[in-house]
Amino acid sequence: MIFNGQAVKMLRWCQKFTDTEQYYFNLTPETDRGDSYIINLFKTATSPIKIQYNNETFYFPVTGFTKAWNSAGGNAI
Repeated sequence: MIFNGQAVKMLRWCQKFTDTEQYYFNLTPETDRGDSYIINLFKTATSPIKIQYNNETFYFPVTGFTKAWNSAGGNAI
């Protein structure tokens, strides 16, 4: 995937939730460096992040990310 012009290796798998019969892709950075890059990008961005994946482009809003990240234990060790 490409986040604001930076390629990041991702791991992908399918998951089926208990309240649906559909499967969904889950994606997460493959490396610690990619993980740190994406977290920092979301924390510091002031406008939506451009994400490119499989010839598709979308813009992900970042408003409130840092507050949600910190209150959900995102910085827990």
